[in-house]
Amino acid sequence: KAVTAEVEDRFATEGGRNTPGAELDLLRIRTDKRVNLHLEYSRPGALTESERDIIQAPNAAAVGGNVSSLNRGAIDPLFGNATTLGIPALAATQAPLLGDFTTTRNVTDQGAYRTLLPQQRTFSANGTYATTIFGNVSASLNATVDHNVTRALRGLAEVDLDLPVGSPYSPFAVPVRVTRAFDDVPALTQRAETTDLHLGGTLNGDRGQWRWSLTGNVDRDESNTVTQAGLDAGAFQARLDAFDPLANPYAPLSLGALPQDR
Repeated sequence: KAVTAEVEDRFATEGGRNTPGAELDLLRIRTDKRVNLHLEYSRPGALTESERDIIQAPNAAAVGGNVSSLNRGAIDPLFGNATTLGIPALAATQAPLLGDFTTTRNVTDQGAYRTLLPQQRTFSANGTYATTIFGNVSASLNATVDHNVTRALRGLAEVDLDLPVGSPYSPFAVPVRVTRAFDDVPALTQRAETTDLHLGGTLNGDRGQWRWSLTGNVDRDESNTVTQAGLDAGAFQARLDAFDPLANPYAPLSLGALPQDR
């Protein structure tokens, strides 16, 4: 009999990710019986875009938010040809004036909230039992289990709100769109879980001049993926369309739980 154990860790020379793991092998041979069991576990960490200096594409969604013209034209002659304006911080607590906005957009680098490689948890087991039955028939049974869980980050939750002319929170003469990202809720995730099960057996024997073999197996594979789809702002948009004086699109918003796609 033998027991073999191994512990290892792999890491990226550029930093940002490592993969610790362990393996265990058990072997026992006794007369005509053999038992072998292999166990393996690893947990690679996540690698984010910020850890590889990925340049982010321009995006109006930022913490603090921006407003943009719905018709892609200039928002107001006061700001020249600017089609996007940064929302001032004071707008979170009071209705802003036109002069409070600025042509300097709010920008949020979302590289820390997106993964190039997801966080993983992987476990596998492989066991085999072999023996002789009925004196001259060799039999073996094999079972395997593979279980894998990944969790990827998909950026901050974002929301687009259309602000109509006449809203108490709009100093503009044209309808505008408020685009915001939220860092006060966890980043959007995609979680995938797979499980593969296998059970197989083999019988081999001799009868006269003939050699016969019988094999059979059962397999079951399961996969479940849950993707957070972002915030649902439909109810709040209805309040903006109704000119609700308490519906401040720049203030902290409570839009409920993140919906999920399965």
